[in-house]
Amino acid sequence: MGVHIEKIKVTGWGPIEDFNHQLKNLTVIYGRNEKGKTTLMEAIITCLFKSKKSFPLREDEDFKGKAEIIVRGLEDKETVFKSKSRVKLNNYLGNEIKLLPLICVFSSKTSLGENKFFSLFDEILFPSQQLSKLEESVPSYVKIDNKIIVFEQNRGVKKELDELDTQIEAIDNVLQEIKNISFYQLKELKQKEARLKEKMSHIIQAKAVYKAKIKQEYEKTRRGVQDLETKISFLSQQTDLYEEKNQQRSRLTEEINELNLGCGDLRYLKEVKDRLDKFRYTLPFKNVIFLFVGLGIFLLSLIIGSLFSLWRGAILFGLGLLPVFYFFKVFPQTASRQEALKALEEGYFKKYSLSLPSYEELSAAIKEKEDKSKLCRIRENDLSMVEQNIAAIQYKIGQVFEETEELILLGSCLNQLKKLKQMVSTEKERAETFREDLILLKDVPLGEFTSEKEDLSYNRGEEESILKEDKEIKESIKNIEESLEHVKTKIISLLYLQETKNFIELVELLTDKRRQLISCLRERYFQALAFGVLNNVIKTFKGQRKQIIEEELNQKELKEYLHLLTGGRYSNISLEEQSLLLRSDDGSLTPFSYLSSGAKEQVSLALRLGIARRRASKEIFFILDDALLHTDWQRRPQAVDAFIHLAQRGWQLIYFTMDDYTRDLFKSSASSLKDNFQLIEI
Repeated sequence: MGVHIEKIKVTGWGPIEDFNHQLKNLTVIYGRNEKGKTTLMEAIITCLFKSKKSFPLREDEDFKGKAEIIVRGLEDKETVFKSKSRVKLNNYLGNEIKLLPLICVFSSKTSLGENKFFSLFDEILFPSQQLSKLEESVPSYVKIDNKIIVFEQNRGVKKELDELDTQIEAIDNVLQEIKNISFYQLKELKQKEARLKEKMSHIIQAKAVYKAKIKQEYEKTRRGVQDLETKISFLSQQTDLYEEKNQQRSRLTEEINELNLGCGDLRYLKEVKDRLDKFRYTLPFKNVIFLFVGLGIFLLSLIIGSLFSLWRGAILFGLGLLPVFYFFKVFPQTASRQEALKALEEGYFKKYSLSLPSYEELSAAIKEKEDKSKLCRIRENDLSMVEQNIAAIQYKIGQVFEETEELILLGSCLNQLKKLKQMVSTEKERAETFREDLILLKDVPLGEFTSEKEDLSYNRGEEESILKEDKEIKESIKNIEESLEHVKTKIISLLYLQETKNFIELVELLTDKRRQLISCLRERYFQALAFGVLNNVIKTFKGQRKQIIEEELNQKELKEYLHLLTGGRYSNISLEEQSLLLRSDDGSLTPFSYLSSGAKEQVSLALRLGIARRRASKEIFFILDDALLHTDWQRRPQAVDAFIHLAQRGWQLIYFTMDDYTRDLFKSSASSLKDNFQLIEI
């Protein structure tokens, strides 16, 4: 049977006037902010635990009231814990063991964190106090690795050893300087300095001649660049003009072709117009009108002759003969013209697929084509002038480069221009190189470059080598000359002497000082060796700590809790150095620090359950303050089901929440617990 809280009774504690409830295996205490949930947790913790450093409890006595908690599972009978009683839960489960951080989650802080996890293991599973006392007396930064002393920090004995090494090294350096002092070496250096000075005089003479030669080449190159730039400027202008005229020629040629195409059938249209001009006054029904007019006059003459006088009828009869005579004379000519007009219309339709236009429309079309023909002749004159201009440009370019045959085409001009620009760029680079050389040689007097002096060659590398060697020799000579005085000053400084002694006495005192420092150095090294051995022994004992932790992580109950609370995603926890690794079913490993906040809550809760189960040797109650606050809504139902499953297995869960969604999840999912579930609203 597990350790469960049977009943909680709190009166007059902050905002809680009276709280008196029996608790079940799964009890959800719901309330809004400022309703007393935190106060109720403080009352429970005050009753059950001695050390409350893990929780920020209010110690105001006026705020506190009375609290009484009945717990079953510790003894054969129920155990009563009161807020002011000295007997607490630790008296039954073991003193010096802090269960409070394990079984109480305060302010949604479910996740333990790796450091807190290892601290709890040290308290519960490993006797770390004895090792801690030993570690306090031995510097932890001294280790033995492959029979070599290793210092991880520069302090304490390491700092003392370094200081002794520094002092001994300084004395050794001074003694070595004394050994290195040689007057014979000084003589050799001065002789070498004289030889280098003679070499340097020859180099200076060659350098002056080299400067004159460089200046000549620079002036020559600069003039060549100017000539090339003049040619490039002229060629660029002519090429641009050439390209402009060439484009103008293309446009004129295209326009002339279009104009020729537009006025090509002008002669045919003029013929059609001339033929149509002959038929423009021909009226198909005009002769018929004359016939009817004559017949009308005949009828009128008959009527007048019968009604009036005969001579009037005769006159009208004569007048009627005139239109009839005209009709019979003109009608054959009109018919032949109609046939010719029809043939003209058919020919026009066959050529243009259009009906024959009127005389006025045809005249307008002919006029438009005549205008195009005139414009075409103008454009042909313009084209002729443009071609003359192009020929003149080609001639000018050919005169400059003496390659008239090759430069007739625009592409050849552009290629030649590109070549000239590349030549200018190359020559400018050469001129810049010469100018830079002249700048470097600005302090050198200008010599005279003649054929007799061509054998004088200047090598900058040789000069730099000689200068460098000469500088080193001068420094060596200076150092040797000053070494005796410097060594004497150093010995006085190392020995902290106030009075001056001769050089031999100083060397003897320095040798005695070195022997003393070496003796002290040995003592410190033996001390460091002892520290390293002790630290290795401590490390060996701590290796057992890792083994114990791994055994705890591999216990069956903890694996079951982990599998249950993570929804089967993780099945095992392993330890690598000071990091926890979660193993999934597919064998992949995930560091604890990489988990999301919700996943850390689930793993930490499994660890809490496993450690508490091992420590109490039975299932125990858990007090959770919104432990699922960082779990997303999709996984929260899964976590609630896990809590219900834990309650079914004998654990007691007291869950405080202000979240409506979490409350409703417990209400809807805890039906399987029946009477072992309770919802209390405050």
